[in-house]
Amino acid sequence: MERITTLKGTGRSRLEVKESEIQYLAYLEKHRVLTLQQLHTVATELFGVILDSYSFKNRMRKFEQFKLIRSKQYADGFNGERFKYVSIGIRAVDLLIENKLLDADFNQQNIYKYIRKENLLHYLVTQQAIINILLANQRESYMYNQDIFSFSNSDYPYHDLIRKKSMVFGRNSGAQHAAISSFKNGTSQKSKSNYRTYTIIKPDWVIKLDLEEDDLPSIINIEADMGTEPLATLEEKFWKYCILAKNRSHERHLLLFVFPDKSFSNRSSFVLQKKRVKNFLNILNLQTNKKIMEEAKISVATVPLSGSAERSLLFFHGNEVKG
Repeated sequence: MERITTLKGTGRSRLEVKESEIQYLAYLEKHRVLTLQQLHTVATELFGVILDSYSFKNRMRKFEQFKLIRSKQYADGFNGERFKYVSIGIRAVDLLIENKLLDADFNQQNIYKYIRKENLLHYLVTQQAIINILLANQRESYMYNQDIFSFSNSDYPYHDLIRKKSMVFGRNSGAQHAAISSFKNGTSQKSKSNYRTYTIIKPDWVIKLDLEEDDLPSIINIEADMGTEPLATLEEKFWKYCILAKNRSHERHLLLFVFPDKSFSNRSSFVLQKKRVKNFLNILNLQTNKKIMEEAKISVATVPLSGSAERSLLFFHGNEVKG
């Protein structure tokens, strides 16, 4: 029998919240913003809530009345993406703290930033890839949240040291050459007094799978590509991940470039940019890039959003993933 928490509303109104509902509210807080369709998938397929789409929408209206969630509508022109998206509300913060799913010193002002997320489509495509991967893993392992972990780049930062007078990873025309040089030269012992901390790369999201003690942790670094960046920028990211994988040989790394397609939502207008994917694959298959990839022992894959789970499972099973 699920534990029930009763919330008081105005007048005599009451809302009973089940333990499984508190769990998916915790997921929503961790992942900041989701479409209503994504949250329904999380609730029903990750946390076992039994509600059809219509009933779930009604339930969310009640949640919003009791300030457990906040919502907005997104519309990109007449033929573009259209959906409702949600983040947690102020009373959900109290509920999560009471259930020890959130630290007591959590800054409640953060929740007002969530719903105003910049690059919203990019962020939500990333979230769909995460959901795809977590669901696929759960279908095989039946143990969500026991050995697989989901992190934002602020929760799982990739830091290193760099000489104070030189920021070789600054955005300039020589950044890739510096990355290549740094990779080929390797790392050396560094005096902390002469170096400062910098961030190697910020993935859109990180998924980590901890296996048996004798196995290396498996890390999936997700990069969602919306087609707005030059391919040279994607190649620069590739170089930085090669350096990351070389410096973190205690982990297995997969760099997963995700390209949106119609699987994003039931009404999605996304069309997979096949030519862009092909051109980027040609860059990755250059002999120099293939050699560095092999030396770094990093797996790299370019996939449509609908194929994100399949490649991830291959990687989690210890297979090398390419292309």
